Amino acid sequence: MNELQTITGTSTTIKRWSLRNALNIITSRFRIIFLIFQHEFESSLKKSWKIRIILIIFLIPFLTMWLLPQTIQNQDVERFLTINRMLNYFGIANFDFLSFFSLILLIIISSELIAKEIEENTLQLLIIKPINRSDILIGKILSIFVPIFSLYSLTILLHLIDFHFKFAWSLETFISHLFLTWFPIILVAFLGFGTVVVVTVLFSLLFSRSVYGVLAALVVFIGNDLFFFNNPDFRFSYQLGVIVEEFLPLEALSVINLYQSSDPILIIVIIISILITTFNLSLLALYRREFS
Repeated sequence: MNELQTITGTSTTIKRWSLRNALNIITSRFRIIFLIFQHEFESSLKKSWKIRIILIIFLIPFLTMWLLPQTIQNQDVERFLTINRMLNYFGIANFDFLSFFSLILLIIISSELIAKEIEENTLQLLIIKPINRSDILIGKILSIFVPIFSLYSLTILLHLIDFHFKFAWSLETFISHLFLTWFPIILVAFLGFGTVVVVTVLFSLLFSRSVYGVLAALVVFIGNDLFFFNNPDFRFSYQLGVIVEEFLPLEALSVINLYQSSDPILIIVIIISILITTFNLSLLALYRREFS
């Protein structure tokens, strides 16, 4: 009996030690990722041209938003304020501009994440440190993704708040549009921006120069839409649109009607699979650099 209690106690101690050890490893890795993120983010802030471009891209939608009429006649509110009309108005005013230039900005900045280390011969100094290679990639990717995605999400949210005051929305209406409009747009931005950053990082690793990474990413994400213009099933923007259609009742928008035959859940799974696969390929490319 005493032996059984001893064995049980030892087993419990081992499990507690294993759990504590696992938590320490996870905490340590998160700390390393955060330090890399912080270093890359602070380095980006020191480059004034990046700050200027980001401010220009995200200030233009605010200017157009504030320059629009601040009030609408009450009798026109119910006629104007439908989800389709509002989204058309919103898209024409700022959404296309913000999305397109955010994409370009992500491609340009992401191409420098690893390529600048290769061009300046500092990559070897980075990878000889006792740091997990995946932590290096995750920290660098997040240093670009988090600020741009946060600004983009905040801009969309502020637009909805502006609509709330201009169109005299009730609180219930505002909350409804918050879930019907803001959430699916942010979901699409999360998947789209994440894919752009990871793919661009892979190209910059493969081609060793940021300019080649930019060109390759532009061909994939923008040239793809142009080449398959008449066959939208192969277009990246079309697949993201299918996800939007799952959440938004946009029957009146003819372009969205194209999405009816596709499965948004399947596309989400495919995009996430692309993200994971591309990240692993980037990791392999980084290891290749280490041993080349």
